Amino acid sequence: MTDDVAERRATDSFSLAILRTSLANHRTLLAYYRTAITLSMAGVGLLHFNAVHSTFGYVTITSPVAALLAVIIGSSSYLISRREIALEARDGKADLPS
Repeated sequence: MTDDVAERRATDSFSLAILRTSLANHRTLLAYYRTAITLSMAGVGLLHFNAVHSTFGYVTITSPVAALLAVIIGSSSYLISRREIALEARDGKADLPS
């Protein structure tokens, strides 16, 4: 009886660790998206100042490019981590919600 409880606790602990890691991966992806949106809005906001100050011209052009890079890097990092988490869950036989 004691071994069964200890085994169930270990399984529950492993499942919760995988779930926490998965949720952290989602939060990181959302942070990348939030950064991309902020960079895009900064570029749009600086369009107004571009006519007044020509020094903002390069920032206006590079902001959307940096936003696109943030989305690409964030999405690829998310997909790689998601695959690794799924493999770890499969190898450890964790019962996770889909």
